[in-house]
Amino acid sequence: MSDKDETQFENRYKEFAEALNAPYEGEIHPPPDEFTEEEIKTDNVLQFFHYAHLPEGLRARSAPFCRLARQLIDTTPRNPQRTIALNKLLEAKDAAVRAAI
Repeated sequence: MSDKDETQFENRYKEFAEALNAPYEGEIHPPPDEFTEEEIKTDNVLQFFHYAHLPEGLRARSAPFCRLARQLIDTTPRNPQRTIALNKLLEAKDAAVRAAI
């Protein structure tokens, strides 16, 4: 690989890595009211705990996960383990909702 190719590869890798850490720019659904805009900017995974758009049965399944995310934010200092907990909670929420479909 030439130096030019290697530099291009490194630049594209950096762009990709930055994109992974960036919050989702689009808005599929409004963010949950349970979190402030600042909280969502700090922990962008919170934007995916929305549930108001779901049909009633699925909303009832999804809402407890949003409340638990709120509890984690309120009671746990921001650190890598809290981030993992929120990500796993989102996985569990998605699985619980899909299980009911």
